[in-house]
Amino acid sequence: MLVRTVCFIGLVITPSPWRWSFLVGAAVIPAIAVVLGNAADRRTTDTLPSRDESHSAIGPAMTIHGDVDED
Repeated sequence: MLVRTVCFIGLVITPSPWRWSFLVGAAVIPAIAVVLGNAADRRTTDTLPSRDESHSAIGPAMTIHGDVDED
């Protein structure tokens, strides 16, 4: 975000030929950052579901008996 902010400030204060490069930088840099940030698979093997693991059916609901205190 700092580089993008510098691009926007440079867009305002620089003459015309450089202005286009700052505009492209402000528009393209965030898109590249998002793609690179999402490209890596940071999951570990212990968080991934196992294919051999059978899924059991959901059991009956638990009921907690008691009284409600109304204050």
